[in-house]
Amino acid sequence: MLLEDLYFQQLHRIELVEPWRLDNGTPGLLAGAVLLHFEDGVLACWSPLRYSMRPSGTALGIAASGVLTSPGYRLSVLPVEAGDKRFDLSLPRYSISGHALQDLLGTDTAPRLMLADMVLDDAMIALRLRLGLGQNSTWQLGYFPALDGSVGFSPQGYTLTVRTWRVENADSPASWLLPESPYPFVLAGRIWPSAHPNHWPLALRKAWQSQPNSITYHTILREALIARFQQHDQLRRRLLAMKLPESVKGLPEGLLLEVIAALRTWQRQIGQL
Repeated sequence: MLLEDLYFQQLHRIELVEPWRLDNGTPGLLAGAVLLHFEDGVLACWSPLRYSMRPSGTALGIAASGVLTSPGYRLSVLPVEAGDKRFDLSLPRYSISGHALQDLLGTDTAPRLMLADMVLDDAMIALRLRLGLGQNSTWQLGYFPALDGSVGFSPQGYTLTVRTWRVENADSPASWLLPESPYPFVLAGRIWPSAHPNHWPLALRKAWQSQPNSITYHTILREALIARFQQHDQLRRRLLAMKLPESVKGLPEGLLLEVIAALRTWQRQIGQL
């Protein structure tokens, strides 16, 4: 299906995959993927940093300069029956439909897609969707690699921002930064289920417990995280593109910057930069 196939179709619901949580705990319009469900198709826009082997966005055309234009994210128009199956069903999702959708878009009538085109503004290349809503009818889909490769849905001219960003538990954005996140790796000839002290080899765990205020925790955790990101390519790409959060529970201040510096040095050594 082509994007033009969705013209004049009614928008039934917006689905967010792995949505960011606002300060009050409710999902915002920033997510790993945004799916717009129309009558006969689904416009799916998703983060290449999160869900694709290639970190590049979909090329939608060629600019006057001869450079390929891309919104940064991956984009596809899917049949309705395939839209719900495009992403792992175990991932957190949030849907907006019915009166909630009309309240969001500021309309009392059923929204319809009238036109879609690319627009270049000061911050990004965005896919602009003109919805048949009367006033304030133009919305856009933008890409934010520094916010963990997220896709944002917002009115034209409005820039999505994140005021506070702390990674505190498994429900936090970028929870994969937590030491206990379940991404196994090999270090010193052993498989570590995670970087949390509970999964350290016994000798290292005892050394830290005997001197909990020493630099041992910082040193071991640093080496564990370096190994984790060296062995998980997609996580490493996400980390290196990210604007770091204010804090990550369990990580000493400045540790992630040390890990990033070590990863960049390692990539230069193996010829990936």
